[in-house]
Amino acid sequence: MEGSMDLMQYASLALKNICLPVTKLKRTLDLRRSSPVTKTIPSFSKLGRELRIRFESREQREAKESAEKCSRERDTGHRSWSLRSERGSINKQKDSLHHTVDSEPGVKIKMSLVQSAAPEKTVNDLREARDTIKKLNESLLNEKRLSEAKDTTIGNLRHEINLLDQELVDKRKENDKYNEEMRKLRSKTTSLETENKILERQVKMMNESNKRLHHELHELRNKLRIQETKVGELRVQRSEAVRKYAHLLQTSVDKSTRLRYFLQQLQNEILSNSVTSKKFQIQKQALEDLMREDSEEDLQFKKYGLISPRKMRRASYLLSEEEKESLRKDVKSALVSRQTKVPIKVSRFRS
Repeated sequence: MEGSMDLMQYASLALKNICLPVTKLKRTLDLRRSSPVTKTIPSFSKLGRELRIRFESREQREAKESAEKCSRERDTGHRSWSLRSERGSINKQKDSLHHTVDSEPGVKIKMSLVQSAAPEKTVNDLREARDTIKKLNESLLNEKRLSEAKDTTIGNLRHEINLLDQELVDKRKENDKYNEEMRKLRSKTTSLETENKILERQVKMMNESNKRLHHELHELRNKLRIQETKVGELRVQRSEAVRKYAHLLQTSVDKSTRLRYFLQQLQNEILSNSVTSKKFQIQKQALEDLMREDSEEDLQFKKYGLISPRKMRRASYLLSEEEKESLRKDVKSALVSRQTKVPIKVSRFRS
């Protein structure tokens, strides 16, 4: 009886160890039908947030594997217990011992042991159960190691992903800096282009003004040539008049009247020709002065709207003192002759 009680206690402990995963399986909801969990990875970037890793928790994997192994062990246990029950039913006695195995709350296992004629078989079955329990523990340890290795790899991957996210953030900052520099350079290029356009317009305006000045100079040169031709014509007329008056003086008979008349006419014509020639010379000199480039002194006087003393002296020195005196005398004589009004005809002198 004592040996049978020891065997019953040992069997109760074995069944308790075997049925522990069953209680875990009852606590967790149907693990075989539960879908694998997908979780996000903590990340700083949008790309890292969109990544998903599909994995199961360690408890779910252990519960699933333990449930599968328990189902296998239960099948084998049921078979062995069915064989034993068949054998014990034959040799069943009334004084059979009933014993309840302590288990976790919510699960009660009632086991009835019957004295059998072969206790060696029960010992062998218990040894087999012990071996299976050892194998289950070893497999659980292996699964734990594998899950820990997977967790470490997942942690390493998370760390690498975080590093890559940080690199992406740094690269984006660098790209932003480069974009700012490019914007500044583009603004500088646009400002330089506008300055170049303004300078091109100024150059065009200067070219147009130079063309106008060149055209004006060409016109002034043409006017000067016309004035020179007029002066040449007047000189020819003067020479012809001198010849005519010389011929008239040679053919004149009355020296007193004719000579005076001719001298008066000659003086008047000479005076008019000299005045016109002097006018043309003055105009020519003025045009030449305009054509000449102004010196620094002239430019300084020109800024304030004044005439330089050099130009004033030049204008005053165009006529000498003798020429001025002769011109004055000619003017006076012309005025006197007009006042006296001597009626002398040209036909008389010619006759």
